[in-house]
Amino acid sequence: MNIHKNTRLTPHNRQAIWRAYTQDKISVTSLAQQYRV
Repeated sequence: MNIHKNTRLTPHNRQAIWRAYTQDKISVTSLAQQYRV
């Protein structure tokens, strides 16, 4: 898989964010700050 050199989120990070949001009930704002997006 080719990933753009300036991408902020890899597929692994996207999966981790989704898991944190759905299972751990972490807020979108908190996740955005944590992953700097």
